[in-house]
Amino acid sequence: MNWSRWSGSQKSPSRTSWTSILLAHCLCATFLTQHHLFALAQTFTPIVVSGPAYARTITKLYVVGGAQSIVPDVRISQFMYLDLLVPFTSTAPAWTQLADGPQQSNFPAAFSSDEKVLYVFHIPGTNSPWQYSIADHTWQEVTATKFGNANWEGIGAVTDPRSGLIHLAGGYDDINAKATSLKIITSFDPVSQTIDTQSLPPPDKVFPIRWYYGNVWSRNRSSIIYWGGVNRDSRVPVAPVENGVTEFVPELMNWYTMYIQGVAPAVRADHCMAANEDGTKIAIYGGRLRNNTIVGELWILNIITYTWTQAASGPPRTHSACTIAGDQFLIWGGRADLEGLAPSEMLIYNIVKAEYNYCTLADQNAYRWRRHWIWR
Repeated sequence: MNWSRWSGSQKSPSRTSWTSILLAHCLCATFLTQHHLFALAQTFTPIVVSGPAYARTITKLYVVGGAQSIVPDVRISQFMYLDLLVPFTSTAPAWTQLADGPQQSNFPAAFSSDEKVLYVFHIPGTNSPWQYSIADHTWQEVTATKFGNANWEGIGAVTDPRSGLIHLAGGYDDINAKATSLKIITSFDPVSQTIDTQSLPPPDKVFPIRWYYGNVWSRNRSSIIYWGGVNRDSRVPVAPVENGVTEFVPELMNWYTMYIQGVAPAVRADHCMAANEDGTKIAIYGGRLRNNTIVGELWILNIITYTWTQAASGPPRTHSACTIAGDQFLIWGGRADLEGLAPSEMLIYNIVKAEYNYCTLADQNAYRWRRHWIWR
């Protein structure tokens, strides 16, 4: 995807306190030694990839596929999960290898609402999704479900944990390398294995430029939050809400533009986006600006106060996998520049202390959410 026609500006990145990171390194090392860190005993070291599909349960982050080379484009079927219930260091995340999945990159994944089945979409050679059973450890094609075409690009997928439906919005149809924006939202029902398609609102009002966007479920608002993205329709005059925050409320099937205070991030695509457990904060990392620059900016969207806050920048990244576990924003993989992959280390940012760390502590929030079952 070539954005060389675009122009834009980039804020000077904030400086990170490497002294505090070194101190955190020492404190983490003491903690890990005392607790016989399970993650360090793991023997699986994943291949760094760009554009994997990923989805979260309460206790694990599952990551599948991705490209292990950008030029040429070499896609692999690697599949693994990150255990969020054990502490680990940035250089030795608690990965566990699973049975190989689909061989694809830049494709979305989402779990069933009971977290028993992982679904992935936009699989080469088929217009059906694939599913992975957590209990059986097996992959299979969902042949009963057929989407409109097999050339659906630039889409995201989010599960509504109340209805169980998985919603996929926007994207484009890439038939014969001629991209046409898809102004629809498709809802997949894992129980009946059926789909329902509705039209999106006018792009100049609510849901603009939505290819390669970020999307997350906010438990606080019982809605899906969208931000960022791009499409070739932006060669025409750009809508003023193009970098606005869009909200979709599945229960009402209504769309809204959220009015956020403060300086908003420059519009971008291929960024990483994750929500915390109660859906009150959303973190956005990296991305590709209009002038084709890859950035390491980190922004926090506070859903309660309706404000943007720019945090300390880190290394440039696009096409990464990420999640928020407790207070820790975790970013792994992706591209470091237009043609090179990121290092194997995981980025760890504490959104409460506003600092990058060398290690995580066990996600105690996961125990709490599981016990009270308020994730739903």
